[in-house]
Amino acid sequence: MDWCRYNNLPRIGSSADRVHLLRENVLSVRTPPADLVGAFNFSFNIFKERTVLRDYFANVYKSLVRDGMFVLDELGGPESHSIIKEKRKIKDGVDVDGTPLETYTYIWDQADYNPITHEMRCHIHFAFKDGTRMNRTFTYDWRLWTIPELRDLLTEVGFRNIDVYLEGWDDETDEGDGIFRQRTRFDRWEAWSGYVLAEK
Repeated sequence: MDWCRYNNLPRIGSSADRVHLLRENVLSVRTPPADLVGAFNFSFNIFKERTVLRDYFANVYKSLVRDGMFVLDELGGPESHSIIKEKRKIKDGVDVDGTPLETYTYIWDQADYNPITHEMRCHIHFAFKDGTRMNRTFTYDWRLWTIPELRDLLTEVGFRNIDVYLEGWDDETDEGDGIFRQRTRFDRWEAWSGYVLAEK
């Protein structure tokens, strides 16, 4: 939160006066009604029990205005159930203050997956040109929920019009194209990412 105050809030100028950072338990926090709640970076996957995830969704529902919206990001596909390491070179980066960064390698490490519980453990590592590394800079201990499970739980707590937006594919770059379209059916890709939008 201190990092955000120092690095992000100054970027939005006088609008920073309207930002209130809270360090609270999302299962019980009470806030003024919001137009939009976002659960990003796949953060809801930290809840491994169905009843706890349902409680979280119910609390989000209570926190929204009458026609508010809840947005979650989601990932999946057979590759998300695998033990893999993916490396990606990051070129021409800049630090938050605009300082150029040397090219480095970002490593996504899916280190463990249990198909019985859908629990997974992932790490992010960084490797640099001088041979040094930052291992396990971030670790995620998740249950990978499926879209049908999410839709069922969201419906149970009262949400309606639950839509799914998944990213398209760019054959030339062999990566996602950055365009998310509403879908009711999707090809069986090895890996995909998207958003689930639920209206109150």
